[in-house]
Formats: sequence, C-alpha cells, structure tokens
Amino acid sequence: MLATDLINDLMRAGFSLTLSGTQLVVSPASRLTDDQCSAIRSHKACLVQFLLDAQASTALLIAAAMKACDHHSDSVQARADMHQQCLDTPPYLRGDLLDHFTKTYGAKP
Repeated sequence: MLATDLINDLMRAGFSLTLSGTQLVVSPASRLTDDQCSAIRSHKACLVQFLLDAQASTALLIAAAMKACDHHSDSVQARADMHQQCLDTPPYLRGDLLDHFTKTYGAKP
C-alpha cells in the first residue's frame, strides 16, 4: 500500500492526518481499527514524509493560486477565498492543483 492510498482511505473514513512538528497525529485516534493502526505503523515514515512534502508545497500552491487571482484581477475577498480553498484542499490533492495552476497560468512562482 502506498502512503497516498492509506491517507486517502483514512480521510474517506473521516480521519484527519496532521503533523505536530515531525510527529504524526491521526484524529480521532480512538476510532482507529487494529488494521488501520498496523498500516499506520508500517507506513509511518512515508506518511510523515508525505505530509512534510505537502506542507512545503502548500506555500507554492498558494503563490500559484495568487498568480491565478492576479490573472483574473480578483478582489481581496476572492483572493482570501482562494487562499482558504487551497488550505482546505486535502494534502494528497495539492500537487495536482499546483500542476493545474502551473499549466494554466505559467511556471511555478
């Protein structure tokens, strides 16, 4: 199983995965099954790295989204909404969104 598949499965099941520093936090942990706990333990390093990479790419995503807003001369409110939508995008989808903005509005900022 890939880390992205595991993250996908957990998020669809209503869990959130975040980092506290470099510590993986799964909420609500009390709902995890034994199989889910085992999968998380087996793939913990990959999950942490995936989330670290996602955090690093979030800044690039927001900059690319603001470039799209510049292109459309969006209002301050529209820019704030776009910023929030980027943050609300699940980490495993942010790379695809960044690629979309890059292809549509030019090179990564």
